[in-house]
Amino acid sequence: MAKIVGEMGASSRRVIERWEALRKLTLCIASVFILYMGVAALWESMGLPTPPLPVKLMAMVALSVGFVWALRRVHRAFATGEKRRGQAMCGAKGDDVVGRLLAELPDDYHVFHDLSRLCGDIDHIVIGPTGLFIIETKAHGGKVSVEGDMLLVNGHPPVEKDLLAQSWRNAYWVHDLLQNTLAVEIFPVPLLVFAHAFVSAPCPVKGVRVLNKRLLLQTILKGPHADLPIARVIEVLRQKMGATPMITG
Repeated sequence: MAKIVGEMGASSRRVIERWEALRKLTLCIASVFILYMGVAALWESMGLPTPPLPVKLMAMVALSVGFVWALRRVHRAFATGEKRRGQAMCGAKGDDVVGRLLAELPDDYHVFHDLSRLCGDIDHIVIGPTGLFIIETKAHGGKVSVEGDMLLVNGHPPVEKDLLAQSWRNAYWVHDLLQNTLAVEIFPVPLLVFAHAFVSAPCPVKGVRVLNKRLLLQTILKGPHADLPIARVIEVLRQKMGATPMITG
């Protein structure tokens, strides 16, 4: 079994947690405003002395601003947050599927899950006798096909981002990291893996190998033998992940 570092799908789960925290915050602010209005109405009905006008106005303005802000946040959260939450949950499931497959690699392979970089996260990195692989996992359903150098999902280009460019950005980031720390030229192999979709013709597209989960282990294990400073690369990646304790499969 491969040696595992990191938690698969961690970045997707962080998106879900942030959405839940935002939802709770907006509900809390709205509840405070409603409570204030209720107390104010009760205060008036009991004939109690009215607070000084400046104090009353300041309280009303502050709570009104907070309530409007809360409503705007709620609107945005439910307009876009629910979609992002759904995508994150789907992405986490896709990462889990691919992560379980990668754990089946032989014990001379190391798998790194969810390595954070400045502009995103790398889903999986694999290093072993056959090379260094950067794996971007996608949870799209349906059919993935290729027309020329264009990747299509269910007959259309992916709407959320350029998946091929994302794969190359991750690969070059790892390349630059190793070059700057080890002073060696190592070009990772970028893999774009669809955990649930059918890939009609697995093949390289703009240098990125596009495949479904069934061909993942075969693609890694049948790669040409690579003469890499594996131990040094592993140490750099472990340090980049904050020296995450290693979990043996």
